[in-house]
Amino acid sequence: MIEKELKYLLSKVDYFKLKQYFESYGENKRLILIKTYYYDTIPYSLLPSIVFRIRIIENTAEIFLSVKANIKGRLPSEEKPELQIAKELNYKVNNLKLSLIENEFPLEEKELFNIGLDEESISFISQFKKDLNINKNYLKILGISEIERLTGNLSFYNMPFDLDHTKYYKYPNSPNYFEDYELEVEDENPDKYINIIQTIFNQKDIKSLGSEKKIRRLLKYITLHDN
Repeated sequence: MIEKELKYLLSKVDYFKLKQYFESYGENKRLILIKTYYYDTIPYSLLPSIVFRIRIIENTAEIFLSVKANIKGRLPSEEKPELQIAKELNYKVNNLKLSLIENEFPLEEKELFNIGLDEESISFISQFKKDLNINKNYLKILGISEIERLTGNLSFYNMPFDLDHTKYYKYPNSPNYFEDYELEVEDENPDKYINIIQTIFNQKDIKSLGSEKKIRRLLKYITLHDN
């Protein structure tokens, strides 16, 4: 599928302003807890064009293998700093043995079967490795994010929203983390909401801090942590 979303990074103070607003006026609200493992070869051969991740929806215990790839050749109307467009593939892998992938993700068919993947996802990964000419037997873990997401719909604007508080960890069970806050609005035509979001921001005295992707923020944190 093609994912189109608006992304706005927020200060902690502005995040709570927006959270209070959405809790008051949003409909069909849900709090979702998402844990994501990010992987790549070392040195990188996937990033920044391709993001390979395992995503766990902790409320439901659903697990997904998710691959997100940049799309080239965007139209002039799509060249907006807050608008992100990517191709995303998701495979439900609920039998995945999480304890076996906390440090690396195997790419060999036998190992993929041993960690609990089905034939469809194994076939995808095998083709993925071949297409990208990856000569490694595994992908190394880069880091982990934990998202507390308030999701819903702002009824009088008919605008979907995902309001995220994200914590980033370099290693599983690490006591150290970096955190940030953001608003995401995903839709087939999300740019129709740009003026609405700006109106809300003006009313609430909220300022966007940019639209950098989560994976780039994770890598920035890791670099700072190493130094």
